[in-house]
Amino acid sequence: MASPRVTAYAPLYDEFDYVIDDYDGELPADLHGTLYRNGPGKLDAGGQQLGHLFDGDGMLSMFTFADGRLHYRNRYVATKHYRKSLASKGAPYRALGTMRPGGILRNALRFPANVANTGVVTHAGKLLALWEDGPPTEVDPDTLGTIGIHRFGGKLKWLGAFSAHPKWDPATGEMFNFGMAMLPVPKLICYRVDRAGTLHRLGQLKLPAPMFNHDVGLTARHMVFVIPPLMFPPAKMLAAGLGMRNFIDAIDYEASRGTMVALVPR
Repeated sequence: MASPRVTAYAPLYDEFDYVIDDYDGELPADLHGTLYRNGPGKLDAGGQQLGHLFDGDGMLSMFTFADGRLHYRNRYVATKHYRKSLASKGAPYRALGTMRPGGILRNALRFPANVANTGVVTHAGKLLALWEDGPPTEVDPDTLGTIGIHRFGGKLKWLGAFSAHPKWDPATGEMFNFGMAMLPVPKLICYRVDRAGTLHRLGQLKLPAPMFNHDVGLTARHMVFVIPPLMFPPAKMLAAGLGMRNFIDAIDYEASRGTMVALVPR
């Protein structure tokens, strides 16, 4: 009998908590610490298949090494999308690549759900699950229980995009990050989070047009952005906002624009 096919998109609905005792070799007795990982744990919501990998509910895994033993635990980040999807019929919110059932009226003028599924970081004693287009979600670092949206004491305003790919200065211990904003003008808002966890706004980088940026580099003096010509044409962006198409499908690659390199003093 052929074995069942396992793919990268196979869901893991269950949450586990156990000691791993089946491995080759030996774990170093002096290896101590915890490794956290994040990613979409399932690609369906309320019985509806989701339209893009970016839309899956975030699931955290932790691997804790202590006294020559390895302990594993996984938990879903209990976002509003995840909680409602357990009882809803179809996706409870629209996502970057998924529309809610019900047509335009159920999708128009609605932002994508924050599914906290892209990154996970520890800083200033907090464990944060990150997503590109919204604020972090704070999670208990020991139990992986969801605490809630983290806005750095109210300093991360409004939609509060906080990229899933921050960078650290190894000399100061500070964390640097950015958030994309398209209204009222397209820009990248830059942040520094000090060692105590206080967020400071560094300023903003105005973009020549609505465009997507994924990551940032860091030097001793600057935040470095290398922005490819991934553009949101106005007509497609308007159609996405009005619920006529997905946000993912509203991105075009316009090679003739070239790549934009920008430095923001830190």
